[in-house]
Amino acid sequence: MPVPVHDESRAGSPPGDEMDFDEPQWDMIDDLQSHGINAQDITKLKKEGICTVSAVRMTSRRNLLKIKVRRPSSGAYIR
Repeated sequence: MPVPVHDESRAGSPPGDEMDFDEPQWDMIDDLQSHGINAQDITKLKKEGICTVSAVRMTSRRNLLKIKVRRPSSGAYIR
């Protein structure tokens, strides 16, 4: 019976436990205003319980489209 090989450099950490430091983890959605998102739209997101960038990313596009926000002529800009 073959003996499983263990990677000593990853001992003790479960697979998929890496953290990507390039992505925002708990950034508040208020910071989106500096990236061109309307303050009234941010308020509407907060009323729906979406308060962080991570929450926006985890919310389905279908549910985001249910929130009535101002849309530029190019279409939905919160994705």
